[in-house]
Amino acid sequence: MIEYFLLRCALASIARLPALARVYVKLLDLAIPRFRRIAARNLEIAAIPDRGVIDGVFRSIARTAVAFAKFPSITRENVHQWIRYEGLENFKQAQARGRGVLVATAHFGNWELSAFAHALMTAPMHVVVRPLDNPRVDAFVERRRALSGNLIIEKKEAAREILRALKRGDAVGILIDQNTSLDEGVFAERPSLPGC
Repeated sequence: MIEYFLLRCALASIARLPALARVYVKLLDLAIPRFRRIAARNLEIAAIPDRGVIDGVFRSIARTAVAFAKFPSITRENVHQWIRYEGLENFKQAQARGRGVLVATAHFGNWELSAFAHALMTAPMHVVVRPLDNPRVDAFVERRRALSGNLIIEKKEAAREILRALKRGDAVGILIDQNTSLDEGVFAERPSLPGC
């Protein structure tokens, strides 16, 4: 209940004063140092030096929070003030084949806004998501994601729903860098590269 209340208050205040997003994200960083440790470990596994990458991730989260807070006011008429769709012709060309389109991306940039805007700029799509641990927060976030018409597919056992949507000729968006459990997938070993 507290998480849900905090989320609602934070989003309402960010919608009025977007600069608060940076403050909230900084507080989140300080309050839950585990997030920074996980990011540092992931960079270490990928053999990428930090050099401000983690701070950049937190800045990106703040930008995502601003867009998410503004979703109720983003429409077909003003979506172009929020995002530019490069490569739309590729999507339309794939869609014209009538077999559905799998839109694969990652937690890179403002992934929430990208999916939301896609629905406003073309047509709604199915979006594969992992349900959040808090059911009230999850329901709120799913309602907000669906404001542009997108349909939610829960990640767990999503394969059938994805295939059905593609068979109908629909678009399906999926974040390919989501973690998975051993019973849902296989972890690939990082290849040894010469000189690394």
